[in-house]
Amino acid sequence: MTNFDETRLFDSNFYDKNDIHNILKNVVATIKQRGYDPINQLMGYIKTADPIYIPRDNHAREQIRLIEMDDILEFLLYFFIQES
Repeated sequence: MTNFDETRLFDSNFYDKNDIHNILKNVVATIKQRGYDPINQLMGYIKTADPIYIPRDNHAREQIRLIEMDDILEFLLYFFIQES
């Protein structure tokens, strides 16, 4: 049974943030090279989990599929909070 009065800590040490950062940089650069909007393409991928939104060029589609969707979202939140 879950106790809703307690706060549970989440351990996010299952991946290396630098790896995710490098993969996302490559994915964004590849999307831009194709002339697409990286925000729209990444949102399409995040909302549907369909890699069709990510170009195959520069192995971007292959690379982004190595990262769990939860890890991508966590990294983006982490980056946003660190920059705020």
